[in-house]
Amino acid sequence: MKKMPTGNTRKRALVAAVVCLSCLAIGGVMARARSLRAAGDKANLQQQRTAMGMPDPGQMRARMLTEMAANLGLTETQKGRLKAAMEEGPDFGSIFADRSLSSQQRFERLRQAGRERDARVRSILTPEQQVKYEQMQQQRREQMRERFRSRRGPGGSGRSAPIPG
Repeated sequence: MKKMPTGNTRKRALVAAVVCLSCLAIGGVMARARSLRAAGDKANLQQQRTAMGMPDPGQMRARMLTEMAANLGLTETQKGRLKAAMEEGPDFGSIFADRSLSSQQRFERLRQAGRERDARVRSILTPEQQVKYEQMQQQRREQMRERFRSRRGPGGSGRSAPIPG
């Protein structure tokens, strides 16, 4: 014969159900807050980029692809493959903005991401295009060194070592 639940057992079951539902609700609220914070972080990162005069990453990729198409004589197939290759891999802006890393760690991650992107790009280009691409990269490095030097200003404040190429 089955025992009938007592009032105490019912209360315990009701309390357990309320606690479980509360935990689920709190978990849902916290997950929503995390997703909103992540979206806010991306918006904040874009605002910081804009304030610093940096273009949107999508605009940068489009400009780079247009420049490469003009200078390297890319075929339509190569353009499509390069666009996909440039969109792969980590976002340079998010690596740069990751303050959990030391500046040296960020530099190394950015450098590694750049090497990986360059390897993907080179695998799509013909040997002749690869030579031209390397020349374009060298010019870009020189421009960045010059910008770095001009930002340091008179007196040489800032890092004294040359920017590794």
